[in-house]
Amino acid sequence: MTVPRGIRALPNYVLRASEDVLAVESVVRPSARLTGQKFASTPEYRQAVEAYAMRLAHEHYSRLWTEVIDVSKKESFDLLCRNGDIELRVEVKGTASAGESVLLSRNEVRHAQEHPGHVALFVVSGVKVDAAGVAGGGVIARFEPWNIDDTRLDAIAYECHLNRTAAVFQPAAEPFAQPDGILRFAQVLTG
Repeated sequence: MTVPRGIRALPNYVLRASEDVLAVESVVRPSARLTGQKFASTPEYRQAVEAYAMRLAHEHYSRLWTEVIDVSKKESFDLLCRNGDIELRVEVKGTASAGESVLLSRNEVRHAQEHPGHVALFVVSGVKVDAAGVAGGGVIARFEPWNIDDTRLDAIAYECHLNRTAAVFQPAAEPFAQPDGILRFAQVLTG
């Protein structure tokens, strides 16, 4: 059986490699130049890059605004900057790529569209994360004000609402344990 997109595309495939193997592969395997923001490989990596970008953005805007509040946990943007009655809402993005594109959520896009002239985009690209998980380096690009209508938005994912009345249901494959303790899924193909 061949797997068109490689073994890593199989459901429940688990890569079991030591840190040494991963380090060697990162040097030996050729890698393409990253131009746009991609999905990060681990949550820890993504968190390190995002926290670093947020720190740089907070430092920058704190020099310009009397009040800078991190609202990323409850709003569709990251920083709320205020000078009296004047507000700027900042979307912060961090990426290891060259920063030619960034990923935006539906809510981030909607917020930028609903507040033209009052939104900024702060992008830190080329971020490096060392073995200890510490992010650094990179280049800052600021878009102030950020007019999202002047950019090109490409859909990279869709939520597909299924018509379950048209579905054919069958039992899922049963997992079974291997001698190494990893669960594998068996699937019988009939022709």
